[in-house]
Amino acid sequence: MADEQYQAALTALGVYVGYEPERLLSTQKLVIDGVRVSFSFVQDELGGAIQGECLVTQVIPDKPIELLRVLLQASTLGSSTGGATFGLNSMDTHLILARRIPLDTPIDVCAKAWRDLAENATLWASAIEKSGWA
Repeated sequence: MADEQYQAALTALGVYVGYEPERLLSTQKLVIDGVRVSFSFVQDELGGAIQGECLVTQVIPDKPIELLRVLLQASTLGSSTGGATFGLNSMDTHLILARRIPLDTPIDVCAKAWRDLAENATLWASAIEKSGWA
């Protein structure tokens, strides 16, 4: 049931943003202003959620501890990440920004959440690059 809701939510998102729903279901990826947002279904206590994640930057070994401190503070406070959280991909090679939203989120709110995620990933990538930490 939750998987069907996930597929329905992705289909509705594709229709809402003018992207081919079948392709979105197949790839589970959407490019927003040049930023790829990858989607997945996550089972949670509410019956399921859509998780979206964006690449922020490649992880360079021995990054300054100050960058880690800033990223952890941003993830904890949430306001500077739009409610998203920083993390590492499964191979620890890329810093990602991710968030989850319930499957029953209205489609306009859903589309805005993914646009905000992409915008925040772009802002953080730029800030990290300008800081010299990348």
